[in-house]
Amino acid sequence: MNKLKLPRRSHSRPMPARGLQEMAVRFPDGPVKRAVTTAASTYAGIVEGCDRISKDKTLNDGARLVRAAGFARSKLTNTLGAISHARTLAEESRQSLIKQMNAPYDMTNRSFADVSLAGEVRTMIRQTPKRERVQLFMDLAAQKDLTVLTAVAAAPPALSGLAPDHHAVARNTVNSLMFPEEQAQ
Repeated sequence: MNKLKLPRRSHSRPMPARGLQEMAVRFPDGPVKRAVTTAASTYAGIVEGCDRISKDKTLNDGARLVRAAGFARSKLTNTLGAISHARTLAEESRQSLIKQMNAPYDMTNRSFADVSLAGEVRTMIRQTPKRERVQLFMDLAAQKDLTVLTAVAAAPPALSGLAPDHHAVARNTVNSLMFPEEQAQ
């Protein structure tokens, strides 16, 4: 995974908005990228506005500080709303993805034949002698048979007689077959 590289921060001036813009490039198009881009432009506007305020000779130091704080607060209010909205959308997307990835294991909307077949598969694996059970499952998993893998992954490990780590193999294989792009992330 690429590490995020931000420009070094100068001690005399705040980090340039360019660092946020460079960070935004790393995000795919969507609400998070728009929020970071908005934050970058807002940050640049704040720095520019505060520079203008600091050069205003008609104000004393206290008045400059108050005006700069008010200016920054007004700019940040909108940006924080955009970031909060992006966070909400990202969380909704994550929850939707989790729901999709758990769908293959939900037997409530399956036909009686599908539920019966899944039970038969688990029974066949469970009734195989212990020494051969793991090898049988691993052979079936290597064939990437979704019927077998889903039957094992949809029920607790004890129903198929497999250890939890083999149950996890079934679940991970089903996820990688049905959601390859999500598994790559």
